[in-house]
Amino acid sequence: MKRSLRLLDQLCIGSSSKKNDMIALLTHHNLALCYQKDNALASCTESLRNALRIYRGFLSKSDSLTTKFRHLKYLSKIHMQLCAILSQQNKHIEALEQAKCGAMYSNEIIYLTAKVAKHLSMEKNLNTMNELPNSSFINKQFGNADFIQLLGRKIIPIIDELVTMLVPRSNTKEKRESSRIKGDVRNLFGHLKSSDWISGLNIGNIMQLSPLTIQDLIGSYQIDIEITRETLLEKIALLAASYFCISTEKRFLAITKVAKPRESEFWHAKALQIACCFLPSDCPLVNHILTNYQKHHSPLLQPIVILNITISRKIVKCRIMCR
Repeated sequence: MKRSLRLLDQLCIGSSSKKNDMIALLTHHNLALCYQKDNALASCTESLRNALRIYRGFLSKSDSLTTKFRHLKYLSKIHMQLCAILSQQNKHIEALEQAKCGAMYSNEIIYLTAKVAKHLSMEKNLNTMNELPNSSFINKQFGNADFIQLLGRKIIPIIDELVTMLVPRSNTKEKRESSRIKGDVRNLFGHLKSSDWISGLNIGNIMQLSPLTIQDLIGSYQIDIEITRETLLEKIALLAASYFCISTEKRFLAITKVAKPRESEFWHAKALQIACCFLPSDCPLVNHILTNYQKHHSPLLQPIVILNITISRKIVKCRIMCR
């Protein structure tokens, strides 16, 4: 990989080709992967920052929806991975900023998914049987009428319920009402037919760097894939992991009084709420978030504070749980 980096330097001299930028992104990302495997965390951080700088150059307001989703997923995951690497170096303030960026992009993925689902629902209801193109991924599995029912009965209620659980963007005052789904939301996903990948998904699958290929950057697909069960589960896992990252870094910073313990508990509770509500109970990611919450935020672990309360001119010592 170091040799490829030297060759890249020669290739990019006097050139600003987008193709060269793509090669540079692949090189820096995969070099970071090698550094992480070798536990060279400082070099890994530098390579990841270079990859992020190059990737941001690909962003454009004119990007298609599928391209926007690809950008958001990459940025969400890479910021969380950079958070984990910085945290290992005890750079928790910087790690927290990266975790917040990961959560911001994870939120945007859900907001964009909600817009796509509702747009498709309106479009399919206004236009009848011939609306879905023959190349559509959904159309290969469902008829148009079946797809409309699927959107209204399962997909949109799941996404609406998920949106109510998001921590609102700081620059907006959003008031949301829950769709009040009766019963367990996971039943809508049909977890009895749970896929192997979600049953084996753990925090390491998200936080560890994985190889980046050219197909990951230029591959094309139909937009309706973004509202399928497997893709929704992937987005939910990213969202829960991003909130968990913020909680972890705030817990470390609370030790040095830079952050408050309550802030860590809030973000951890949000991660736990999302994971337990939408992901299968046998998913290792759910178990990891749950056991960590019990370990660090269980009421049984809270200190007991003794207060002096005056009652009828007498001092009575009362023991209360500090919450």
